[in-house]
Amino acid sequence: MNLKNQLPETQMLLLSVLWASSGLTRREITAELGYSRPTVDKALVGLRSLGLVENQGTRARQQGRPAEVFRVSESAWFALGLDLALPNADLVLVNAWGEVLNETRLKLGQGLESPRGTLARVAEFIRDWLNGLEITTDRVVGLGVGIPGFLVDRRVTFIGRHLPNWERVPVESSLESALSLPVMVNHDVHFMALGEVESRGWMDQVVLYLSIRPGVGGDMRIGASLCVRGRAYRGGHGTAGTLHRAIIQAEELAGLSDEDRVERIAGRVESSLVHILPLVDPDWVVVHAESLGSLEAPLVQRCTEDLEAALQGEYVGMSQVTSAAVCGASGAQQAAVAVIRELLRPEVVIGVEGGVRLDRGQWSRTNPVTQGGKK
Repeated sequence: MNLKNQLPETQMLLLSVLWASSGLTRREITAELGYSRPTVDKALVGLRSLGLVENQGTRARQQGRPAEVFRVSESAWFALGLDLALPNADLVLVNAWGEVLNETRLKLGQGLESPRGTLARVAEFIRDWLNGLEITTDRVVGLGVGIPGFLVDRRVTFIGRHLPNWERVPVESSLESALSLPVMVNHDVHFMALGEVESRGWMDQVVLYLSIRPGVGGDMRIGASLCVRGRAYRGGHGTAGTLHRAIIQAEELAGLSDEDRVERIAGRVESSLVHILPLVDPDWVVVHAESLGSLEAPLVQRCTEDLEAALQGEYVGMSQVTSAAVCGASGAQQAAVAVIRELLRPEVVIGVEGGVRLDRGQWSRTNPVTQGGKK
């Protein structure tokens, strides 16, 4: 919902003030804006009727009754996140605070070789899903899409034995046209890694993130992302996030016991990381292998042992290896959160300057009114 030029000035300014706070009382709003109490009350009634502002509860005062506290409604806007983890796609809906309200999985199955047909099916599924949830697209800020491929000049290319042959496909513009929504596309593992970093509070550290997931043909794909001080490193051409020999073919895993399966995957991880760790010196190596179920913990342990043995005498200050803390449709959720960061801003939605950022999984806000004096 873009509210530029659609709200009275008093409502726009009041909404901006609430946006930049964790909740304000009527007296605090009046003090911030310099409006009379009746003017503030009238603006609050209008915003609440539109579902843009909600009552957060009350706050005790030194004298008199507790004061009502108001904030921007968590259901005022929504964002969608899609992790195109072929042959499936995870889809989530989050509220204005980045919290998952609903999620589903789309099984794309056959026909993946046709980018146009696949994207048309995805768009149709999203429309039907939103209709079933009774959410209109004017309340959706946008769609974030994570892709298991390369993104160059805003076009997607897949390279891999079992991946569909997509070359320079305009995923962003295709979905924007089909859904009439803003669309943001990025590498899926970048989204997953950023979610892990924020959840753990590692915004000031260097984190190497690995995602081990099943592919289209029963193979195991190893994706990677390097996060430096809270940002995913994209490289000189925007294609960073790839490991050499990052696919373990299905025939390599066929008939293996659980122990041998862990050994095979850990060996492939070690062969890639043994050169990377001394170069980038990460604080943490995070292994997301949720699809392996009970084998994830033994895999992390085996990776730790193999890396320590391989780097003994070569690398001082061994990085800590751990399992991912954020599971489920983490790539899809963080794709949606990225949309909120970029598009759900006061200057974009209501045309009023303000500051908003997501920090460690929670919204924290800087007040654009009180910083530097009243506006």
